Amino acid sequence: MVLAAGSVSAAGWYFTDQLVTPDHSAPRFDIGVHDSSSKAVELDKTNETLRPGVWGLEWPAGHAIIGAITSISSGTVSRVLVRATAPLARGLRVAMNSQVYWDDPERSFGIPSQTVDVPSELGSLHDWFVAGSPTDFAIVVHGRNAPITDGMRLVPALVDLGLSILLIRYRNDVGSPPSPDHLLHLGDTEWRDLQAAVQWAVSRGAQRIVLVGISMGGAVVEMFMERSSVARRVAALVLDSPVLSWDALLRFQADRRRLPNALVGPTELVLRLRIGFDSGTYDAVRDAASVHVPILLFQDGQETLTPPDRAAALARARPDLVEYHFYPHSGHVEEWNADPGGYTSTLRAFLARTLNVLTTATT
Repeated sequence: MVLAAGSVSAAGWYFTDQLVTPDHSAPRFDIGVHDSSSKAVELDKTNETLRPGVWGLEWPAGHAIIGAITSISSGTVSRVLVRATAPLARGLRVAMNSQVYWDDPERSFGIPSQTVDVPSELGSLHDWFVAGSPTDFAIVVHGRNAPITDGMRLVPALVDLGLSILLIRYRNDVGSPPSPDHLLHLGDTEWRDLQAAVQWAVSRGAQRIVLVGISMGGAVVEMFMERSSVARRVAALVLDSPVLSWDALLRFQADRRRLPNALVGPTELVLRLRIGFDSGTYDAVRDAASVHVPILLFQDGQETLTPPDRAAALARARPDLVEYHFYPHSGHVEEWNADPGGYTSTLRAFLARTLNVLTTATT
């Protein structure tokens, strides 16, 4: 009996480690380059390289953007090479990622930007700022263990709308102050770093703010909306594959790994012991009645992290405020990658209508 209890506790500790331990290690460079030209690259044929759409490639000395598949052989996939910072030589090993862009807005798009120091309770957070409207701001919150570039692909559409943009870092990010225990708190403390960003924007004239939350960034945004006294400044939310319930996520992960549901309770207990967060207190679907601003909600169907049915449930609970777009064949936060044009048009139209502004770009 004692042995069984110890095993359950150990399992709970292991799974909380997966959630709360910051991980900024280098990706696995496990895709081989077979050939390359100025306009095309030939890669190993894998489930990743067969995905349609636009993706980033990364290797220790450079980055690239790849587009449509042009041919497939028994062992390779050829794709359009959109841009590269260094040659893609034969034999190079690369990683494929959904972020696509790897630097600030100026280097990624030629959009003038600057790094600004946003004061938080733990110290300065070095965020990226694009100046636009003096009163309408968009603040973009990246996902768990993701880089600040997680939301870079939204920047051109937000610029089209004339918004000022702040892409934020929060505690435990690379180059940011760590939390006192050096652990992620799943939004339970990170929301205060978003609050610091909102206060920074308000101090510079922001009157209407759009919050964009990606994956765990969605939980950060939702907790901010529930808890912050400056949430009244927010005019709309954009949520991309958001975590809407940590309890639902733990059950979903247990099912995916064919583990007994009996492990979920001990894992929740270990979370409370390690980071002081009762995961049952956060459920955006259960608390949908408190939603008071329009939400644009993107959800993929090939989830590996969050249960996709929670997004659909939120849309059903608040059809008056939630505009829901489901991408059945996309993976976690990969809706834009699968259909950049459609995703961007949807985002631009929602915000133009919600904020009553005109876009400066043609669709």
